[in-house]
Amino acid sequence: MYLSVLFGTGLACATAQAFFTLLFARLLPDGIWRREPGFLAHQAVGLPLMLIVAGVGTVAWFFPDEASQKLAATPEGRVHGDFPTSDWLVSLLLGELLLWDIPMSAFPSLRSAASVGHHVMMALACVIALQPYLLYYVPFFGGVIELSSIPLQVVDVLHPKHFVEWTDRPRVAQLNAACRVAFAALFLLTRTALFPFVVFGQVLPDLYHVASRDPDERVGAAVGSALAVGFLLLQLYWSRLILRQILKRGGEGGSKASIRSREEASSPATAYSQLDDVRGHRAVEA
Repeated sequence: MYLSVLFGTGLACATAQAFFTLLFARLLPDGIWRREPGFLAHQAVGLPLMLIVAGVGTVAWFFPDEASQKLAATPEGRVHGDFPTSDWLVSLLLGELLLWDIPMSAFPSLRSAASVGHHVMMALACVIALQPYLLYYVPFFGGVIELSSIPLQVVDVLHPKHFVEWTDRPRVAQLNAACRVAFAALFLLTRTALFPFVVFGQVLPDLYHVASRDPDERVGAAVGSALAVGFLLLQLYWSRLILRQILKRGGEGGSKASIRSREEASSPATAYSQLDDVRGHRAVEA
């Protein structure tokens, strides 16, 4: 564990949260940003954080160094191996969860049962990974799948529940549309397609392998398997909501609905309506 990374990240996020909240609530001229300064501050902190974890995780997962490749050559190595980049990444994630993201659930605009439960499960998974246990998989589950969270930071801000009026500006509307498409595409690629592949094709077989060879591994393997399947079911639930929204909008676009129905279908509120329950590593609404 990198304690300096854990506490440094957590304190940096909390400090930035306080600064941006003060900025939006008091320091900037009066404007709609004063309506939800805590939420806007959260998004301002979350965007660079997601860029870091997604970037580091994606590089480590798809382009591992020679030492990591050698250690990951066996199930035992993937389950119990100590991977420095993964250790650094999970320390960062645990720090931001414990000292920033979970405490931020005090804000009503950032609180939901799904998001709080997700954050707590993530923190538990980070603690387990630091043993080390399944540390090899941290770049994927803590990095690659967070690619979808990058455009999501913009989409969340422009959600009808928050600051949809900014989309009255053509360039902002174009940015929002591009981020919505990017979010859906990245989510379906990383969380709907790759996530089950990694869980069923790698994680569960590795855990079964070590548990079948050593009875002392069975409890850990059971806990690891339960977490993996639990997170997988959550991804599939969110994927179902996104796919339903995509199919619904496609059907509305090609139907012979009335002009009024078409106007309602193209309104921001309707466009977001099916995804209000979607919550990712942080509050996911698309």
